Amino acid sequence: MTYIEDLIEELRHDRFHTFTNNCLRKSFMLQRACKAEGIQSAVVVTLSMIELRRFGLHGWFPFTHAWVYLDHERVEVARPLEEVNPWGSYDIDLTPILGVWIW
Repeated sequence: MTYIEDLIEELRHDRFHTFTNNCLRKSFMLQRACKAEGIQSAVVVTLSMIELRRFGLHGWFPFTHAWVYLDHERVEVARPLEEVNPWGSYDIDLTPILGVWIW
């Protein structure tokens, strides 16, 4: 594996915390590492709608999420791909309504 692939796996398995170690922070960490290696990447910050089925609530709610666009692929680093997020869905299943690309 390359350094970037190792870093992606490390970030995915690093403990997620909503306020201090979230998808936005992890995405910018990966983008900085890619720039240092000379690899072009972009952080995509989105507003999505998720179906919340937790905490006694059921319905659609706005949700922000971030990931890295690297080599024409969406790279999720918030948590391991097979792990359900605290809101009861998988990060890869989030469909953005509005997105901002930060090169």
